[in-house]
Amino acid sequence: MKSAVQTISYESSRPDPDLAIVPAANIVIELPQPSQPPIGVHNGQTIQWRWDNNFSVSFTSGVFEPQSVNAFEQPDGSYLTVPPLRVIGPPRKKSTCTYTSLPNPSAANTDIDPPPPPPPNVVIVDNSIFPWAGEK
Repeated sequence: MKSAVQTISYESSRPDPDLAIVPAANIVIELPQPSQPPIGVHNGQTIQWRWDNNFSVSFTSGVFEPQSVNAFEQPDGSYLTVPPLRVIGPPRKKSTCTYTSLPNPSAANTDIDPPPPPPPNVVIVDNSIFPWAGEK
C-alpha cells in the first residue's frame, strides 16, 4: 500500500475568514417580543432583556446559567436584566424564556398591579457559523 504525505504551508492552513466565529457580542432583547421566531444566539455571546416594567425572567436549563435573573431599573426608567448572561449551551439547544411581571419599586402607589408579562419566547443556540452546520 502506498501512502503520500503532503505538506501544507502556514498561509494555506489559516482558517477561512468566511468560517470565522462571530465575535462575542452582547444581545439586548427588547420586550415584549412575539413568541416566534426563535432568537438565535452563539456560544460566548451574552444576553440581556429590557422592558419598560419591572420583571424577572426564567428559562429552561442548558443554554444559560443561572436559570433566572432579575431586572434592575435604569436611568431612563426602563428595566434591564443585570448582569448579562453568557450563552453556554451546545449547538441546537433550545431554552424557553418565561417572564414574570413585578411591581415597580419606585412606584408611588404599590396597589397598582403590574402589567401582564410578555409571551414566552424561545432562545436557540445557533451553530450556523460553523462549517458542520448543515449536518443533521
